[in-house]
Amino acid sequence: MAKKVFEKRFEDFRGVDYRSSDLTRPLNAAKQLTNGLLLRNLSLSGRKGGKVAGQQMNQMFSLHNYINTNTTTGATQEELLTVDEELLYSYVSATMTITRVAGATDFGYSMTVNEATNTFRFVLTQGGSAVTLSGNPYLDLGTGLESAPVTLLDLSNAIDATANFTCSLSTTAVNNYAAAILPLADYSPSTTTPRTITFYYMTPVPVPYFVPLPFAAAQTFWDSTSSLPDAQFLTFVNKKNVCYIAGPSGADPSNEPYNGRVWKYDGHGVYLAGMPGITDRVVVSTAAGALTGVYRYLFSYVFVDAKGNVTEGQEGLGINAPTGIPITLATNSVNLELPSVHINSPLDPSDQRYFSFATTAAAHVAVTRVHITDPSPFAVGDRILIMNTLTREYIRDTVLVVGRDGTGAYIEISTIVSTGAGDRVWLYPYDGFWDHCAIVNGNQVAVNTITVEDNSVVTAGNYRAHNSIVVGDTIYFYNRINSSYETRTVTSVTATTITFSGSAVTVNDEDVISANLRIRIYRTKAGGAEYYKVADIPNNAFNYMTSYNDNTLDTALGAIFNPLTEERAMPPKASLLTKHQGLMVASGIFGAPNRIAPSSVESPEYFSTLTPFDVESNITGPIRAIISDSEDMMAAFKDNAYYNVVGDLASSSQVVQIIREGQSGVSSQSSLARARDTWIGVGPSGFVVFKDGKVIDEVSAQVDPELLKTVSASTEQLVFRRASAINDWQNQCYICAIPTETSNFGGPYPNSTSKVLVYDYYNLTWYDWSYHSTVPPYGPFTFYQNRLYYPIWYPTPFTSSQLFKRHDLSRSARQYDYADNTQKITYDFWMQWDHGDEPSVYKLYERLKVYCMQPALFAPFNLRVRIYRDFKTATANFDTTLAFSTSADIEKLVKLLQGYKSRALSFRFTVDSIHTVPLITGYEYEISDSYLANDLKGKDT
Repeated sequence: MAKKVFEKRFEDFRGVDYRSSDLTRPLNAAKQLTNGLLLRNLSLSGRKGGKVAGQQMNQMFSLHNYINTNTTTGATQEELLTVDEELLYSYVSATMTITRVAGATDFGYSMTVNEATNTFRFVLTQGGSAVTLSGNPYLDLGTGLESAPVTLLDLSNAIDATANFTCSLSTTAVNNYAAAILPLADYSPSTTTPRTITFYYMTPVPVPYFVPLPFAAAQTFWDSTSSLPDAQFLTFVNKKNVCYIAGPSGADPSNEPYNGRVWKYDGHGVYLAGMPGITDRVVVSTAAGALTGVYRYLFSYVFVDAKGNVTEGQEGLGINAPTGIPITLATNSVNLELPSVHINSPLDPSDQRYFSFATTAAAHVAVTRVHITDPSPFAVGDRILIMNTLTREYIRDTVLVVGRDGTGAYIEISTIVSTGAGDRVWLYPYDGFWDHCAIVNGNQVAVNTITVEDNSVVTAGNYRAHNSIVVGDTIYFYNRINSSYETRTVTSVTATTITFSGSAVTVNDEDVISANLRIRIYRTKAGGAEYYKVADIPNNAFNYMTSYNDNTLDTALGAIFNPLTEERAMPPKASLLTKHQGLMVASGIFGAPNRIAPSSVESPEYFSTLTPFDVESNITGPIRAIISDSEDMMAAFKDNAYYNVVGDLASSSQVVQIIREGQSGVSSQSSLARARDTWIGVGPSGFVVFKDGKVIDEVSAQVDPELLKTVSASTEQLVFRRASAINDWQNQCYICAIPTETSNFGGPYPNSTSKVLVYDYYNLTWYDWSYHSTVPPYGPFTFYQNRLYYPIWYPTPFTSSQLFKRHDLSRSARQYDYADNTQKITYDFWMQWDHGDEPSVYKLYERLKVYCMQPALFAPFNLRVRIYRDFKTATANFDTTLAFSTSADIEKLVKLLQGYKSRALSFRFTVDSIHTVPLITGYEYEISDSYLANDLKGKDT
């Protein structure tokens, strides 16, 4: 009688193993584990899907959860941020409100995927019956990914058109966004009215007035053929209650004032981090006054951000200013003309044309001559910014000719562009700091609303001023009631007014109001050598110079100036940021591929020209990633090298150790994530798992071969530079998306051969996840309000992106978790060959039993079971389906290839329907050793 053997796989699944062959792979491993996930109870199930959760946008170069603490209340809130090819965006809520006005009191709605059409459908019911919407008992919302989707306004209008309901949106800003961004909802009738549906969308945060598109350089860099191999997702650091943003930098940023700069978001607006020193001339003259003696001056730029952090630039005398030598006064005052805050301005200081843009007079197709409306603000040599509608990228160019022809005024540039009619052509000589400003129009006494000038007025200083103050700005100005400079918070604005909270103020005509951007003046006492504070005056963003008359008596001077102990240079042009030892650390510095630059202890926005250091490297290429490994160690990576920085950065006592060169590199800072007490990243030599300056090689050995296989097609080559990862703490997994790309107008997008590999550090297993070709993740993942978010990129036909949120629905609606937007998720678990350690010997595999013993997690599924014999994978030798219909279906039995001998057998379990997921607690199968010991060939019977 043949000996019976029972092989059991009970809570003993060990993930995918690409390293081992079919002969040696462990029996509890898998040759393929597509979209698998081991639950904490060790049952084999699958990953959840996600759906559109925000409007269609241009490319999303980032995603970041900014922890924003309210400095007044102390409350901490999360704020989801992204950067596209123009602006920084914040994820905010809006509402759709449905109100019953007639008919049965009970009504409800559902927003789910229709499995027949693979589209979202919105169903409104009343008294148990569906309400007709645009001629149907539902409104089909599509997928939300269409170039012309069914919009929220379309849905609102359809409900509004019914007899018994009205519908409204909380803001018109969302009118044209896809209605599919509404959250999923199953039917839930209620008598409550009105019914409010909350959803979220991305809205741009305020920007500097004179730099309206601060991140336009990112898109130009990303689309550049020469730069694309280096293009990366932007890096973020939360520090001092603000968020710092860097990158990309790689194309020559010396040709673009804002490319590669470190930006700062303080919960109110985004602008350049740091403050420059005064480098332009200071004009000094005298007038009648009360000062007698010999004096000297110093100056600095100061900004107080929305969180109360004070950033002061390097103090200076001003180039060609007579302030460095004694100024002798005899009953005089001093008229100071101080250069307003600016950087990299191509305009001559005498140029007062501060007009921000012109508009195109007509549409243009493939031209270098662009006609603009009068009056033209441009001169030959001006740098301009214009959208090329052919490629949807912003072009930076220099004005070559300013002229007029039979059509009207025009400018000539070197780049061939297409435009729409009325498009803006920006003149951008300005700095990128928080330059919001206004000029008082007329004397005003005891007011809470100040009237200011608009650009129709030429000021007494012979320049045009705008009211660029926005709601939420903290304004800084001279209050003549108290004879002091004061601040107020702005509550509303118009083109010519500013309203603020707090007590009333008195101002005079031509007074300057800044958004807390100041110029600080220091002066000695008569005959003295020490400097004292005279005043902080508001920066005049509309004039090259800011004026101040100093008649301050020595006895009225402020605090003594303490010479700076550390240099306060601005952050370098860098594409990488991290935090280490309480400092902000920058790398990816243009022109210095091996350089690492730590900030000062005083502020993350102060850098020194003395403290940066270079990694002594034998490997070409720039540093690609930096991360704080421990308090005493910082890891630095190139594509194929790993370095450990040990020691104290603040005192410049660090030492750089070479851990590995020629392997163990990390190509993307976005791929780095902590998994318990180790870090994981990825590069061309595979995954790198490290801790305390040491590589842990064995962790990723099972999946590295999948990353290193040779491919011939360029669209199948993994782009490690744009890999991104996250610690999925909810599932105790490290998720890493590594794209393969297809080029398109507006940039690349991930294609169907992209990889998403997942390390389950709780169960020490790897999974291989795949996504429908329309919704592959591309770009940094992040958690927001305990939900996983990620962007997708796709052609429509230009490359666009959209925010996705991973499902996490209630237990009663659990089945809806398992779909990628409107598409099914295929779960395909192909287990290792069982050959009984004798692959040449025939065995008889008789029965298979599959168990599903987790009723609390159960949702119905049909499990397709295929069986393959003798290492042949082209066609299954057995194919059946097991129906787990209720939670009582705890086991299903399959009689296998009866009458067939096999040298080896492999089971393949598949679930391939939308809104279903496998739940396999275990399986077992029976083997009969029905052969003679010397029978090495056997025969099928």
